[in-house]
Amino acid sequence: MRKRQLLRLGILVAVAVIAHFVYRENSVTPGSEAAPQPAPPRESMDAESPRAARIGPCDVTHVTDGDTLNVRCGGQKERVRMLQNDTPERDEPLYEEAGDALEALIAGRRVELERGPEERDIHGRLLAYVFVGGENLNLTMIRGGWSPYFDRYGAGAYPRDFAEAERAAREAGLGIWGLSR
Repeated sequence: MRKRQLLRLGILVAVAVIAHFVYRENSVTPGSEAAPQPAPPRESMDAESPRAARIGPCDVTHVTDGDTLNVRCGGQKERVRMLQNDTPERDEPLYEEAGDALEALIAGRRVELERGPEERDIHGRLLAYVFVGGENLNLTMIRGGWSPYFDRYGAGAYPRDFAEAERAAREAGLGIWGLSR
């Protein structure tokens, strides 16, 4: 009986060690070091704004889909999940179009990030609003009909704006809202 318990414990430890290295390998890019990196630079917002400081400017290195992108801010790489957005998934209609729409909004431009109340999702992605030249791209994606107002991580910093954007996109039959017509 004792040997069986030790064997189970050994297997659990081995799985934990393997999982650690797999996670570490997936979260560290080739050529980068595994050591913790300094926090990205922060730029303060208007004194009148109660919101958190913005991170950036950041270079967009990859658009995964309509609500996920990779950025480099001050030498640190981040995978970003856009708050209040839930664009179509890979097996759903308009998946590619939503990704193309986000790509068009940020092509060749630098972005700033504004964190939400929760810093990361269960996949380790930074939860943030993405801005280009003062334009909230999370809101722009909803206005274009690429996403409903998605409040999984809370109502967010701009609930009225997002609710109004979704209403207008629905009424106009834009993007995902045109599929049901």
